[in-house]
Amino acid sequence: MQASGEPIDIWKRLKRLSKDRDKICARIRRLNHSIMHRSTRLQELGDRHSKLTFAVDRLRDDLSKEQLELVIKLITAISKRIDRLTEDIGELSDPNIGLFAELQDVDDEIRALKAIIEVDRGGEKKAE
Repeated sequence: MQASGEPIDIWKRLKRLSKDRDKICARIRRLNHSIMHRSTRLQELGDRHSKLTFAVDRLRDDLSKEQLELVIKLITAISKRIDRLTEDIGELSDPNIGLFAELQDVDDEIRALKAIIEVDRGGEKKAE
């Protein structure tokens, strides 16, 4: 029974929870896709950063002062983009954790309702 004294329609509740679960899963998929895209981009930028750093270290004496300054500016710009992507991934991870907790709550409630249905079915069979 609900707080108002009306009985709970278990099937309606179960249907609504199933829809809620689907919505939560879709949101998790979208967040994971965004995180994956940013992680891929982060890996690419990290590779570029490593190659440029290695090149500067190896070719420092062969580069002119202007060339060296340009490469260092490029490394600095890539570092800023890496920092921004890292922050973005961290910010996207927080809601993702919350969504998994919300999904767990919905799954627990679905399991509880299914258990009630099974108990009711078992009681109906014994009554026959």
